[in-house]
Amino acid sequence: LDAFEFPVTDDDEFPPYSFDRAESALKLAKQIARYNGCFIGQVHPNPLGLRVEKAFYKELKDDAWFGTIRDFGLWWAARNEVTLDISQEGGRRIVTLNVPKRMEGLAVMLPLLSTPVSVQGGGKYSVDGKLIIFELAEGTIRMELNN
Repeated sequence: LDAFEFPVTDDDEFPPYSFDRAESALKLAKQIARYNGCFIGQVHPNPLGLRVEKAFYKELKDDAWFGTIRDFGLWWAARNEVTLDISQEGGRRIVTLNVPKRMEGLAVMLPLLSTPVSVQGGGKYSVDGKLIIFELAEGTIRMELNN
């Protein structure tokens, strides 16, 4: 079954129905962000829900990705099809990724003490500690690592 389940972290279905709940939800979202976790909030299309959504965006717009459950599901469906192969060439580790569906923000955790010597395919990327993050990935990506 091609299905993904995403637990809702916080929603607006339970009392108290007031804007004060946005403050505690923002606090929780920031705590979860410290370990790069995912906060899924559910707000209903009513005046209070819109106010909460705007507060979240204003507070977190520079630090978080915002999207719909559909966007999130499509990303995970594409991520689910990514394959990875590791080989050795002349003492270097070669990582080959196959990304059949175009996707944003593909991150690959590198082995400890490894850094990319070269990256072919995959477009623009950045290295953040042990992560190599591709802004927009599709097709075959070949990474040569230093060890």
